[in-house]
Amino acid sequence: MKAIAAVPGTLGAPTQVGEQSMVSRSIQMMQDGMLMAPGRRAAEAQEAADELRKSVSSTLGPGQHLEELEINDYPQVARQKASHREPLLQIEEMTGCKVWVKGQYFAGKMPEGAKKLYVEIIGPTAMAATKAKYEVHKMMEALAIRTLNIPGMSNANGKPGRYDPATGR
Repeated sequence: MKAIAAVPGTLGAPTQVGEQSMVSRSIQMMQDGMLMAPGRRAAEAQEAADELRKSVSSTLGPGQHLEELEINDYPQVARQKASHREPLLQIEEMTGCKVWVKGQYFAGKMPEGAKKLYVEIIGPTAMAATKAKYEVHKMMEALAIRTLNIPGMSNANGKPGRYDPATGR
């Protein structure tokens, strides 16, 4: 009884009219938290998306356009040849875009927060970026077909060789 008198409103009845006990306030705060949690999570997700959008737009200069092409699921030979600088430089010269291979290759299950292997293309115009994406896609498809060793699917000399963006083979 001495403790209740020393700390009014903790265990006993509220000391003033309209005042809640500590237990009632705690229960009310937990209920409010449970009811407001979906709205808070949605707001947090929106803030994270806005932050991501700002970080992507901050790396792009004004008037630049970004395209991405995932190459994680292509055959190993095609991925390796696409990772070399020479074919990417040829595409950069043709289109005027910067082309990078980014991400990480994952054969099976992907860990949370990781990004699969992809080609990032940044161009001065949307048309240039789209053309570069098309050229990379065409290169990857040609390399993938070449790795299948299908008869009749080779270069003009009759043997498989390097990808040439001028001919698309």
